[in-house]
Amino acid sequence: MKIICKKNQKGFSLIEMMVVVVILGLIVLGLVTFFTGGAKSWVAGQSQLKAQREARQAIDRMVREIREGKNVISSSDGDTIVVSIPNLGSEFAYDVTYSLSNTTIKRGTTTLIDNVLISGEDIFEYYDSSGIKYDPPKKL
Repeated sequence: MKIICKKNQKGFSLIEMMVVVVILGLIVLGLVTFFTGGAKSWVAGQSQLKAQREARQAIDRMVREIREGKNVISSSDGDTIVVSIPNLGSEFAYDVTYSLSNTTIKRGTTTLIDNVLISGEDIFEYYDSSGIKYDPPKKL
């Protein structure tokens, strides 16, 4: 039997095709890993952004109501304050209570911010009109 060798054969051998498939597989695996990590980071970033936005809105509301208040009373443990806000067009005021319970800041019974990390210091600080910090009355 004669073996005929042709010169200038066109096409790829099976080994060459297998090498290309393995290389392309590794490239695709790397891209999938990269995009999966990026998607997880994006989801985590969106979650953090939402938490920051909600916390900012809650703090802005607290600041606005405390500034409008005529009378601010703090509990002895510093975890609750009651703000008396004047009712427009009336001589009476309504009270708004802010409290810290475990890791939750509440306005009355409504949760404003959840999973608050407290460093062991008082959550509220009090300043007079000239910006000097003072200790609040210790009664509620």
